[in-house]
Amino acid sequence: MKKEILTSATFTNVHNQTEHRLNERRREHRRAGSSPEEMHRMIHEMAIQKLELEMQNEELLQAREELKEGLERFTRLYDFSPAGYVTLAYDSTIIEINLTGAKILGVERSLLAGDRFGRFITQNDLTIFNALLDRVFKLKKPGSCEVALMNCNASQREKEVDGAIPDQDSVKPRSLRIKAVASEDGQECLMVFLH
Repeated sequence: MKKEILTSATFTNVHNQTEHRLNERRREHRRAGSSPEEMHRMIHEMAIQKLELEMQNEELLQAREELKEGLERFTRLYDFSPAGYVTLAYDSTIIEINLTGAKILGVERSLLAGDRFGRFITQNDLTIFNALLDRVFKLKKPGSCEVALMNCNASQREKEVDGAIPDQDSVKPRSLRIKAVASEDGQECLMVFLH
């Protein structure tokens, strides 16, 4: 059974309608003179409305709890999956990456947003990776490839940027299997990878 969840705008609308109805009834009672029977009827209607609001509140709290549990399940599935998940822009800029993906790359996740995924691929396999991105973005077709991943930590990458050549024993390529597909709007590449 599908539950209707009230948005804040809907709740505000219901609240305003209830207030309007209550004000109308008060005006009617003032014009007609309030008899005890009419007062009892009005109290009864208000009690029913109160119960309806309490029930709606309970449903909202339950829906909130279900959403919270769903978010926790999704977070566990996404972040602690055995595979790396990453969302890339057209130029291979990392938009979002899960914890496993960051671990495979050997960099803290918070440092990866805005970085280019392609710079973690060995120079020899960069054309293979770029061809995969071209296929995904231009042809809108899923693709896969296997490339060698640079295995160096952040301090070694900083040395490379500064022009220093890292020790060859510290940079050992590892095989990385990649599957990619374009997002529905074609603006991003959704990628999964394993080593």
